[in-house]
Amino acid sequence: MKIGILGAGHIAQKVTRTLVKMKEIECWAVAARSLDRAKEFADKFGFPRAYGSYEQMLSDPEIELVYVTTPHSH
Repeated sequence: MKIGILGAGHIAQKVTRTLVKMKEIECWAVAARSLDRAKEFADKFGFPRAYGSYEQMLSDPEIELVYVTTPHSH
């Protein structure tokens, strides 16, 4: 299953450390408010796609599941 991570902060990193160990999960994309931050996260964890906006990632037709790691106010 291809997963997208919405947010690239502390919680996203904790969750992703577990996700990368799961055989049935493909860490596919990450989105952050800054493309540079998303790219840094993607490089660190091996995501093939990084987006500089949440809307862009949510438009990716290959993502099957989105894990939201942003604070509820975002």
